[in-house]
Amino acid sequence: MAKMITKGVGRREVACDRVEITIEFRSRRKQSRDALKEVMEQCERFLGELKGLGYDIGAVEAGRNDVRKEEFTDNPYAIASRAITFKADYDLNFIDLIMRIAKADTYSVNLTVNPYLSNRDQLHEELRAEAVRDARRQAELTAAGAGLSIAGVERITLDEAYEYAMGEAEESAARMKAVCSDSAYGAFGGPGLYSELGKELLKEEETVYIEWLLE
Repeated sequence: MAKMITKGVGRREVACDRVEITIEFRSRRKQSRDALKEVMEQCERFLGELKGLGYDIGAVEAGRNDVRKEEFTDNPYAIASRAITFKADYDLNFIDLIMRIAKADTYSVNLTVNPYLSNRDQLHEELRAEAVRDARRQAELTAAGAGLSIAGVERITLDEAYEYAMGEAEESAARMKAVCSDSAYGAFGGPGLYSELGKELLKEEETVYIEWLLE
């Protein structure tokens, strides 16, 4: 029985719908207690500003306080830090507000903004199905040109660019094999302001290699 391998690709450009914002307050003082006190005051003042503007701060995740001594100096200062994290719907105005407050001269912070997709696993499942359909279209065209038809699937190989949960790759391959057999197939860059930008876009892609049996 003849065999053939085709490569299928499914890709989309999608807008992030969630964001994780982490703000690390920092202080450098001679005494550890002074550094820690300043960090706590910065954190409380920041949250107070948000609350005063009408934002719910109940869902804020607060990290542990950390205090350490500087290294490689005869008179080390104490470095204190405390991080808080917001996880929210992707709202440009909210992100912009956080950045405006955090970048004020009254705070010493490290700020990280990480947009992400809440349904990335589901999206990649759909992209894998699209990749399978793409691979099958190519296989059918090539087989028809040679006077052959698809008899079945010998093997499906997933691209490893997407990180699968343990066991998911095998389960997904089984689902893709069902799609193959279905004749009805085919149905943050600096302190700039986020409000001046569009939504963060991610290019998501899945690639599969399918070895077909021909007759």
